[in-house]
Amino acid sequence: MKDRIVLSVKGMSCGHCVASVEKVLQSLGCEDINVSISEEKAEFTATRGFAEKAANAINAIGFEASAI
Repeated sequence: MKDRIVLSVKGMSCGHCVASVEKVLQSLGCEDINVSISEEKAEFTATRGFAEKAANAINAIGFEASAI
């Protein structure tokens, strides 16, 4: 079953940052991805329980991500 997941993502400052987060989420198979600098969050659809894996992947590229 898939859920809508929302992560807090701190440290983004430009469009390249947004694109980097989107690329990581796409590589993990996430769908309907929406990343916002102004709201400091990433929303996407993925398998239930996927938030920690996604946050770890975003942290690995230099941002601070955590489940909201």
